[in-house]
Amino acid sequence: MRRFIAISVLCGLLVGLLAGTAVPAAAELPAELDDSACVTGHWPAEYEGRPASFQAHAQKGIYVWHDNRGWHLGVTHEGQGPVVFKGRITVNGKLLGHERFAEGRDDAVIRRDPMRILYRFVNWSWIDGLSFVTHCTATIVIQGTIDGEPVTPDQVFVGAGGVHPDTVPLVIRRGTEPVA
Repeated sequence: MRRFIAISVLCGLLVGLLAGTAVPAAAELPAELDDSACVTGHWPAEYEGRPASFQAHAQKGIYVWHDNRGWHLGVTHEGQGPVVFKGRITVNGKLLGHERFAEGRDDAVIRRDPMRILYRFVNWSWIDGLSFVTHCTATIVIQGTIDGEPVTPDQVFVGAGGVHPDTVPLVIRRGTEPVA
């Protein structure tokens, strides 16, 4: 029933936008889509944009970025043999959906519940990963292993600049500062 209500509201919003009419106020939205009590603010600017170095056969690691379509986590490595990337993404709000991407013979397993994604990629040096969207989320925590060893900061590449975080697990907090 909730799914029907959510789809009906979203269709109504789309029809309203296309027809140029007013859209419903937040108070008219179903509770699971009402974000009036959500933490507001921008995600840190250093996470914006896909890392320029993220391509097949790039340096072994986990690549994390944000753009207008949501959050993305990708993996790859140099060489020819398989490398297993395994981890968890946890949010303090809701995960509204995810999409995976895998190339070649690569194997990807993803499990999701409302606040967590578990991932496992058997990567053959191409590009594997997932994209996800959050709602009412102030904090995202990303943990991982590469071939059973905990990921290190120099194996994590963040945003368009591909910078390394100071520590792992990677903790991303929504701020109230404007994006530069």
